[in-house]
Amino acid sequence: MNTRARSLLSIAAVTGAIFIKIFPFSGHLIGVALVLLPTRLQSPNGIKVWFRRPRISGLLFCGLVAALLMLAIDYFVLSFPGLPPVDFSRFHILHNNAQLTAVWIAAVWLFIAPSEELISRAFLIDQWQVVLDRRR
Repeated sequence: MNTRARSLLSIAAVTGAIFIKIFPFSGHLIGVALVLLPTRLQSPNGIKVWFRRPRISGLLFCGLVAALLMLAIDYFVLSFPGLPPVDFSRFHILHNNAQLTAVWIAAVWLFIAPSEELISRAFLIDQWQVVLDRRR
């Protein structure tokens, strides 16, 4: 199997794993495991490449553009006529429960955010570069 095919297979496996809902955060746990295992097997230094220092000017510019784009999309989606309002009923157990809310916020900050960064920004971008033949 060639490198592009392996990368596409890895992308599909990790993307699919994110949607496995066995218990809270199970998709992220399985996704991180699927990210680390093949990357480590393919190249012992593969993970180090993900954490190299970015150029700060490009990072700031891209961050600003992404933030503005996300605000515009959120505004458009939330205010689009004819769309049903956002349903927050799945968060009803957090209403008036500060302790449980704090636990969930801590879990998201400490586990979900880093695992999403590892999966999406590090692994998936790296694999798509292989698939696209390292084009810019």
